Amino acid sequence: MLRGASIAVGDGESVGLFGPNGHGKTTLLRSISGLLRPWAGSIRFQDRDITGWSPRQIVEAGLIHVPQANTMFPRMTVLENLTLGAYSPRARPHRRRNLERVFDLFPRLADRRTQTCQTLSGGERQMAALGVGLMGEPTMLMLDEPTLGLAPLMKEVLARAITEIATSGVTLLMVDQDINLLLEVCQREYLLEGGETSLELQEGERIREEQVLEMYFGSAEASGGTMDDA
Repeated sequence: MLRGASIAVGDGESVGLFGPNGHGKTTLLRSISGLLRPWAGSIRFQDRDITGWSPRQIVEAGLIHVPQANTMFPRMTVLENLTLGAYSPRARPHRRRNLERVFDLFPRLADRRTQTCQTLSGGERQMAALGVGLMGEPTMLMLDEPTLGLAPLMKEVLARAITEIATSGVTLLMVDQDINLLLEVCQREYLLEGGETSLELQEGERIREEQVLEMYFGSAEASGGTMDDA
């Protein structure tokens, strides 16, 4: 449950969100994208109050949410899934351009365009999910745990792609447990604890790993050791 969580993401900015499991990160993204309706507070996007808007309206406004876990239609091909990402009237005219962009970003998807998504590896499915988000012609892209469960090499591939997307001018809000990845990709970061934003890291600020251990496990000693600065 969220309790007065407050974040701001500037136009063209990349912002990370981290914190222990079950403390509201996914709930926050689902509330912003209209999948959950907040009981109180407000959500603003491009100077408009979008609180209570339907997910369809929010997608049409250019705010695209790539949820956690595999959201592909498994028996449809990569190309069919990507094409569905451009279903909105806003995105449909740009379908060809955005498809080329996705294949440039992820050449592996171009090679596998006729394969069903159930035949893809976990990393390839995550590429496809990100590609579906890009097909929606996002002004702002929200990513929920895009590197969860991926091998280090595949994580690097996704991190490079996300960085390229962010530097192209797309506003980014990303949730991930890998704080070092967020520090690499994002300009600012928020810590969400108990449904509240309890810490904001400005661009260039770092956080000690002892602090992270205390946030996640209660104390650095409880985790079994000390660490250097992150």
